[in-house]
Amino acid sequence: MQIIARMNVGGPAVLVADLMRNLDSSKFETRLVTGYCDENESDYLDEVATDIKAIRIPGLGRSISIGKDLKAFFLLMRVIWRFKPDVVHTHTAKAGVLGRVATFLARPTAKRIHTFHGHLIYGYFARYKSWIFTIIEKFMARYTDAAVAVTNETKQSLTKLGIGKRLLWRIIQIGIPVKSIALNQPSDGILKMLWVGRFTDIKDP
Repeated sequence: MQIIARMNVGGPAVLVADLMRNLDSSKFETRLVTGYCDENESDYLDEVATDIKAIRIPGLGRSISIGKDLKAFFLLMRVIWRFKPDVVHTHTAKAGVLGRVATFLARPTAKRIHTFHGHLIYGYFARYKSWIFTIIEKFMARYTDAAVAVTNETKQSLTKLGIGKRLLWRIIQIGIPVKSIALNQPSDGILKMLWVGRFTDIKDP
């Protein structure tokens, strides 16, 4: 079971969609559980990955609300209890917390994996909020069997803060399919590259 807060257009959604498509169907029965995108976001499942079916849970999205989050938590527990997954793979911060705890309660024998597609420790929120996220992730390590980071820098920055020091870690970088391994080399020997993205500290261009 893959659990992600929302499938808004971006790196995590692309990775989750690829996992859903490419896990060997003769060996894996998969479910994708996600929330809804905000009004100002495009939903990757609607815009691109229209071939992938998902179980939608209201309140599992990005925004935090105690009432809606509790409702999403119990709905998530019910979905997990019915499907009885052997492995639960969570993505994004909120879904990572709710998903891992819900799995621990509803399906304690399942292995719990969380992928850090980056983190919220710096670059997004005020220092006190980053401190809260750090405490939460340190606590969540108790409910995690393995952790995945998309870059070595992400893993190092988390473990330096004491997050997941004793976890089984794997670095799995997000790849881009190419038809040829060799890039077309320019005649002058200088390879030109273009940055496409937000020019902000969290992206570290």
